[in-house]
Amino acid sequence: STPDFPEPVYPITGGRWGIAWIFNMSTFSPQAVRNRPGSAADSCHLELTFPMMRGFLTEAVANCKAADMRSLLEQIATSELTAKRSVVVISILSHVSEGRIYCSDGAMISIRDIMECFDEENAPQLKGVPKVFIIQACQGVAIDNHGGDEELHRQLSNVKDDGTVAQINQMDAFEDMILVYSTIPGHVNWQKNEQQPSPFIHALTQTLVDHFLEDDFVKMATSVCELLAQKFPTRLKCEPLNGLRKKLYLKSMP
Repeated sequence: STPDFPEPVYPITGGRWGIAWIFNMSTFSPQAVRNRPGSAADSCHLELTFPMMRGFLTEAVANCKAADMRSLLEQIATSELTAKRSVVVISILSHVSEGRIYCSDGAMISIRDIMECFDEENAPQLKGVPKVFIIQACQGVAIDNHGGDEELHRQLSNVKDDGTVAQINQMDAFEDMILVYSTIPGHVNWQKNEQQPSPFIHALTQTLVDHFLEDDFVKMATSVCELLAQKFPTRLKCEPLNGLRKKLYLKSMP
């Protein structure tokens, strides 16, 4: 059924649909962190999901160097094409350490810097436009070692979690933005089958497809977090950080 909108909502109009960018980091320089061969399935699911929601323009980029990613993010944030869209989604698939994203060359970009590319100071034309940031990334080395996962733990032993919580807690001032993580700081994502999406991306994309006509994005993201917390209580948890001032529906408003 079509929801009523008694609360303020972001206008999503037929001529200004959303734009979604997907940054997939699956291979890294030898001295950085382990490769992520299963990340291709996550990228594919996101690439298929957003266009299903009535008109999202979707672009995917694989294995950026840090300087190239930063430059591209700045171009996206200031481009005329982005300014004409009514919602912006930035999805990043990689490793995280100390609140920073690993890029393919082993260099890092902080999540804060990524979000600041789209704030009022750096992208004034996007003032009032909702920005969604989706991070599918390991944030530490804590995993459930039951079931023969010692090798995975060993491979991830150089993925640190020093200060990620503090980095995230400082982001609540980002207006008109929401940040959704696949797992809490200090924990590793779970992805046994490289041919299938991770539990987080699978739950997220399925929830978006099933509920975007009825539910706002915060409700959908929260339901994904609750689902993962129930299904993987010791392995996967995520926590949306919400700076949206209105309800965000990924459908056209009347």
